[in-house]
Amino acid sequence: MAFFDHPFNDSDVSNSILNDLPDYPEDADPDLVAFIDKFLCKDLQKRKEAMTNIRDDPFLRGINWEELEMGYTRPPFFVQREVNTILTRFMKGSEHSFLTY
Repeated sequence: MAFFDHPFNDSDVSNSILNDLPDYPEDADPDLVAFIDKFLCKDLQKRKEAMTNIRDDPFLRGINWEELEMGYTRPPFFVQREVNTILTRFMKGSEHSFLTY
């Protein structure tokens, strides 16, 4: 979602998630890529360890967590998109015909 594209092979997503490394754009922020990789790590134990200190991740540097938790400040990033764009991208060809776009 950070790159508005799937990080895995669309032709066989389940297999790709289990076996492949995610694809990122060449110009992707290295801190963001490292941050996302922590969530997508195939090794459960390594993934859990990475999550224990997620607030210290370089991608999240500069966030005042205390102020954020108290509601004194807004989140540092907020992506606002057209809902129809999201539905079109992810529901195209889906059996979920009750959703209109």
